[in-house]
Amino acid sequence: MSNADIKKILGRVQKLIALAEHPNTPPGEAELARNTAERIMQEYRLAEEQLLAEDIGSVAEPIVAEIELATDLKPLRQQLWSVMVVIASHCDCRVYSEWKYNNDGGSFTLLASLVGFECDVRYAELLYTSARLVWSKRIDPNADRSLSDAENAYYLRASGMPRNRIASMLWGSDANDGGAHGLVSKLYRQECERRGEQATVSGRSLNANTYRKIFANEFVSELYRRLSHARKMASQNGALELSGRRQMVDEKFYSLYPNLRPSTEVVMSDNTPAQQKKPRKHKGWTKADEACYQRMHNSEAAFRGRAAGISAAREIEIAGSTRPGAVGNEVSVVDAEEISGREIGQ
Repeated sequence: MSNADIKKILGRVQKLIALAEHPNTPPGEAELARNTAERIMQEYRLAEEQLLAEDIGSVAEPIVAEIELATDLKPLRQQLWSVMVVIASHCDCRVYSEWKYNNDGGSFTLLASLVGFECDVRYAELLYTSARLVWSKRIDPNADRSLSDAENAYYLRASGMPRNRIASMLWGSDANDGGAHGLVSKLYRQECERRGEQATVSGRSLNANTYRKIFANEFVSELYRRLSHARKMASQNGALELSGRRQMVDEKFYSLYPNLRPSTEVVMSDNTPAQQKKPRKHKGWTKADEACYQRMHNSEAAFRGRAAGISAAREIEIAGSTRPGAVGNEVSVVDAEEISGREIGQ
């Protein structure tokens, strides 16, 4: 199957996804579009899998594609990287990130390199694009000069962005300008009232920084849950055991990043008393630990942030699993926690 065929198939899938997710599409028509998109992906993948099962050399080799994640040291870049890792894992791809220095502007760009088969990589790009659109609207928005100050304050503050940053974006205000900070809050509450919504990021008891962090974390978690559900539903159509596909992707990945290849070498350590380090004394659960736990789990900011993250992630356009019916390729809950906690560059 040629690249032109692949692009044609993905083009049809994208149109069906857009139709299924459009708010004006009737429920029955949306469900039909979603099922058709999933069927097309299944038919293509099953045909490709059969080729691989018959002759590993009969299909194209894994490819590499770069995706720009963030520029400079952007806030919440770790969570954005986690979005990419979750999507790559769901699409049977391997992913590596690195910072690239831009000589012209003296800035840095965080790049993700996706390694996988053509259809998997393209579908991962499609999912990431959908996720990034929601991310840029709900979690990390920019000021839109076509909107009023009240509307901008609404979108920016609803993301949990600090008031001083919003005031600077809208009016170039100084970080210590209390009047501008107060105006942000006033405009935000007025716009919420106009829309008939609760002012979620408001009140002295709510820590906006905590809200914003949990908002982003829950966005990643809900995305993982949605993808896992889609994969589980698709796997009920039958299972196809493949012996060579993942190995081919892994080999391509390790050929590009040999330092990440698991080592089989056994390293003997010197456990003599002279070489042993004294263990640190465990201080136990401190008041600071308890305060942090309560803030991140049981505070008003935590409750509202989790609800906002779930709501935002449910806006992402998803059309099922990329490899329905594959055996031994599901991501467990433990794996998901490890994935969402992976550091950039691993």
